[in-house]
Amino acid sequence: DPALNPLNAFKAREQVFSGYAQLNYAFDVGFPIDGVIGTRVVITRNRLDGTNSLPIPGTGQTQLVPIDSSTQYVDVLPNISAQLHFTDRLKLRLSRTEALTRPGFNQINPTLTITQGTIGGNISYTGNGGNPDLQPIRSKNYDASLEYYFSRTGSVSVAGFYREIEGFINS
Repeated sequence: DPALNPLNAFKAREQVFSGYAQLNYAFDVGFPIDGVIGTRVVITRNRLDGTNSLPIPGTGQTQLVPIDSSTQYVDVLPNISAQLHFTDRLKLRLSRTEALTRPGFNQINPTLTITQGTIGGNISYTGNGGNPDLQPIRSKNYDASLEYYFSRTGSVSVAGFYREIEGFINS
C-alpha cells in the first residue's frame, strides 16, 4: 500500500437535525380552496479536519499545518400551497416554498493541493481544494399551474415557475 499523503485526505462529519410542522386547510369562497401551510427547520453542523502545506518564509520549504474547521447554520424553510377548485374540471395550483442544497464534500475539502507538471516543456502548476466555510445554495420558489381535466384520463395544463437563487458555488 502506498503511504498516505496527508495533503490528499480529509475527514468530514456532517450532522443534520430537522423538524417539521404542517397545517392542512380548506374553506369555500364561492369555490373550494384547500392546501397546506408548513415549515421545516434545519440545523446543520459540519466538522472538517485536514492538512495544508504552507511555505516557510525565506527557506523555500513547506510545513504541514493541520486544519480544524467547524461550521453551523440554521435554516427556516416555510412553504404554502393552495388548490383553487373553480369547477370539477378547472383547477389552479399555487405554491411558494424555500429550499437549500448543501455543497458537496469535495467543495468543502479544507485542504489545498498544488501539483507541478509540464506542458510543452514548460513548468505548470494546478491546484485543487475547497472551502470549509461554504454555505448552502438557498432558493425561494414560486410555482403555478392552471389545469383543465377534460376526461378521467386526460388534461391540459399550463405551468410556470420563478426562482430566486443565492449562493451559487463555482469551481
